[in-house]
Amino acid sequence: MRLTVAAILFFGLLSSSAFAQELVPDTEVIVRARVIEIVAQETLPIVGTDVTALNQTIRAEIIEGVKDGEEVVVENDYIRLREGETFYMRYRTDIDGTEYFSVADPYRLPFLLGLIALFVLVVAIFGGTQGLRGLASLVGGLFLIVYLLLPGILAGYSPVLVSIGVASLIIGVGSFVTHGLLRRFFSRALLHGPQFISVGSRDLRQKRLCTCISIREAQ
Repeated sequence: MRLTVAAILFFGLLSSSAFAQELVPDTEVIVRARVIEIVAQETLPIVGTDVTALNQTIRAEIIEGVKDGEEVVVENDYIRLREGETFYMRYRTDIDGTEYFSVADPYRLPFLLGLIALFVLVVAIFGGTQGLRGLASLVGGLFLIVYLLLPGILAGYSPVLVSIGVASLIIGVGSFVTHGLLRRFFSRALLHGPQFISVGSRDLRQKRLCTCISIREAQ
């Protein structure tokens, strides 16, 4: 009897562990999709209120990820979409393998790029060359922070030393790009350096000659 109960418990635990290993947690990813067709569109009332909302049934093509090129039909009551418009789609898979697609957010990258271009244009108009230099130094500082400061701290280096070093680089690069002080110094050194060297060497020869003459006269 005891052996039978033990065998039942053993196989029960074994089957439950195997079932637990087969379970796959829910997965959710955000992918870009493009509206191919507006299948249906109507205005429906929101339950419990006097407000109405637009409800669309759209056929969209996924344009990135593992389902790139696949077409799906999605119910949309979040934002108004038009044919050919790109948006972000939420793709969720349940434990039993059931797939759900829904509209997540509009695709705002072209609009953001337009704002950035407008900002650069305004800086160029009102700031001129100096403004563009300041903008370039800002971009350079952000580059140093993202690709030098943060990786250095995450790699385990001293945050104080890394911060001081990166801050010094940002100040140096910003001064060089924005104000051009070092650039003027180096350009003048390159242009007039040989003249200074020749004049200095000539003065040195004259001083040596005068010294030799004075020594001879003293003798």
